[in-house]
Amino acid sequence: MVEVVFHFNVVDKRIHACRLLRKAYLQGARLLVVAESQELDPLDAALWTLAERDFIPHARLSDSAETRAHSPILLIDEWPAEVPKSKELVLVNLSNGFLSGFDRFVRVIEVVSRDQPDRARARERWKGYRAAGIEPTHHDFMASGIAR
Repeated sequence: MVEVVFHFNVVDKRIHACRLLRKAYLQGARLLVVAESQELDPLDAALWTLAERDFIPHARLSDSAETRAHSPILLIDEWPAEVPKSKELVLVNLSNGFLSGFDRFVRVIEVVSRDQPDRARARERWKGYRAAGIEPTHHDFMASGIAR
């Protein structure tokens, strides 16, 4: 069964996602990241510039099949997309919507800012998972004293 984890109260979704992706990449994970189309370019750029000596390898759906095959992180803004169907993939949702077909993944991470409209949309996604028989867990980055 898929594990669903919400990261609540993050200060900056893009920076939080970059740190999350870096950590997961270093642990050998393969990830699919869904973001709103207007956020995809800034996220792509941030992955190139997160740290001076770090590079987080990633590709976009528009890249060649060879590039996508060799990239542990795939960035998309379309759902559902033609993505690999593998129980080894982790889905990171930075978008506003509930992603049907989430059960194709081993884990889903929902990143939620402190913004009230973003929090309201996250509550709806939480309800969607529960309706699908999944009991999500959460990490509150405000309560834990982690200001990310």
